[in-house]
Amino acid sequence: MKVKELIAKLEKLEPDLEIYGYTEDGSLAKPNKPFYVFDIDGVDVQIAETFRDENRSPCITFGESENSRKVAFLNVTTDF
Repeated sequence: MKVKELIAKLEKLEPDLEIYGYTEDGSLAKPNKPFYVFDIDGVDVQIAETFRDENRSPCITFGESENSRKVAFLNVTTDF
């Protein structure tokens, strides 16, 4: 998702609503905790390279490289 796409979606919401992240990603799920909720505690920009490893899992490396670019991050925490 691009920043402009996220902004367009957020602009349709009431501006005073709290916002949280949510995932049911199987790689994080545990038998007693099938989902996680995250509080967004910041936004920043980093230089990073995204790629898939030999198992096709998504990965990221921070710093300058031949294939790096600016990427926006929503910083999240489970402590809210």
